[in-house]
Amino acid sequence: MCDAGPREGVHAGRSLDTQEKRLSAVRYHILYWESADFAGIQFSSNGRRDGPARCHACASIVDAWRWRMDNMQGSLRVCAHPGTSTFRPEIVDFSCLSPGMCIEYNLRVFERYNNAVGSQILTEETVIGAAMDAHRHGVASETSGVTVRDFGTFHGTNNAVHVGWLQDYVGAIRRSAEDVGGSAALLMLDKHGIDVGSFGVSTPMFAHSPANPIREVVVLLGGPKGIEDAPLATILQVCNDAIHLTLRVRLPGGRQHSYVALGDLLGYHDRGFLMPILEDARHLGTEKYTEWFRTVSATLDRFANTGHSLSDKKGMLRGFVKGIREELGGMKQAEVGLPGPIDELRTTPLDVERRLAVVEAVGLLPPITWRVRQGVLAIEPHRALALVYRVEGEASLALSMGAPLPDPWGLLGELLEASRTQTPPAENATVVAVAEALTSTRAVWERGRVGMAAPEFWEDVRAVRNLPCVEAVKLLRELKVRGARPAHGLTTEAEIRASWLEGDSANALREASNLQTSRMVRTSARPKPKQPSMPPPQSVLPERSEEWPRPESSHGWHALKRQKTA
Repeated sequence: MCDAGPREGVHAGRSLDTQEKRLSAVRYHILYWESADFAGIQFSSNGRRDGPARCHACASIVDAWRWRMDNMQGSLRVCAHPGTSTFRPEIVDFSCLSPGMCIEYNLRVFERYNNAVGSQILTEETVIGAAMDAHRHGVASETSGVTVRDFGTFHGTNNAVHVGWLQDYVGAIRRSAEDVGGSAALLMLDKHGIDVGSFGVSTPMFAHSPANPIREVVVLLGGPKGIEDAPLATILQVCNDAIHLTLRVRLPGGRQHSYVALGDLLGYHDRGFLMPILEDARHLGTEKYTEWFRTVSATLDRFANTGHSLSDKKGMLRGFVKGIREELGGMKQAEVGLPGPIDELRTTPLDVERRLAVVEAVGLLPPITWRVRQGVLAIEPHRALALVYRVEGEASLALSMGAPLPDPWGLLGELLEASRTQTPPAENATVVAVAEALTSTRAVWERGRVGMAAPEFWEDVRAVRNLPCVEAVKLLRELKVRGARPAHGLTTEAEIRASWLEGDSANALREASNLQTSRMVRTSARPKPKQPSMPPPQSVLPERSEEWPRPESSHGWHALKRQKTA
């Protein structure tokens, strides 16, 4: 929907707080500035080519380079998993702000919208096209997740409207952080900022128990030309007045495009390095943190450049570890606990997968083994997640004592097997039970299937992994009674059920599902640019009759066509 007011969509973007806070302790908001030469972003209209437009022949996006919208959509696509339209759970929204227009993407709703219209990957069509459709055709933001606000303040004549939007935007983020007892931070790239370097440690050096930990992070990005001095001063003034702290960081490699820098920052987050760095910088102050970082860097550099042998350097490190053990020797080993209560009824297989991916990505545990994967599938997700947290805590404590666990996955595998043996899993409460229900349901679907081949079995399993196992089995049994695969896909059905369980945006999702055959069909039915692909298998090609043999040349084809017409 195209909207002139700065307030409603900002709060609409916060509508999935409960679900997303359960998925990630820290949430990111991407704020992308494009001044468009101080004219503001515009879409082409009335035949004028003054912005991105649709081709009159094929309706695909053309002139995406205007106002550097190509760079904007590239930055947004970094927020998704590669090759998919599934966004990273820790990123809540992406907002492109300019003097004349603001485009807001609520990523959770936008992801469901793409699933509903059959867009499996993010392209210029899905990103820029969705914004153009919202701007011109009035697609509701509750349906598409995209809100476009036309400020009508071109050529820098008045910036009060977009400043007002910015104040509401950062104010809502601050309140969201304070609701969970945390703080909000603005993160921006600056060649004079603190260095993003962790020395391979995914825990804070100093800020071990911050009173108000960072829970919301606004990442400020600029287009290829960066952010000009005048708008940057305005943005910083608004953020400094409305947000808890502003941190300037410097990434290795010098100046980079916004999507490269954003991908680098998210890589630090995946490895568990980014938040400890930010908390330490806030705890010490930027000057002291920079001094500490340079001192440790210089020490490691001297250590690396010494002419000592391997055995000598290992001896030095053993002495360092011995000193740490002596300091910690008098401390009572803390009982390993969970980071928070686990909801038995709402924990999903996706929660377990994400936690396993985190501990593997940060290097706390080596690559996961097949035995652990099978053990996780055989018990309830909440029990599996509790055991993962337990082994993670023991591994972290052992590492801090200088004696890493020799086989952490082996320990987790034994705990999983012991838990399953001592207490058999509840009925329909495991991934194995979901797979059995899916097998029965797919058998019914196959009997009535007509047309294209069905998705692979593992794709259907992944489609319902965001549901508690009991609810996934119940959904599959209901679909079995219907006798046919849902027209809008199993993923959309699972998303609707998940939102209903959360008590969040269920009506909007049902509307998105029903729009397959109504208003939304204008977008899905629009001709798409052809993508390179492999030839289809012969089994799905229509059989040619003897009357219409395939000619060997274009000349023979036209002759055959003329003969048939005559």
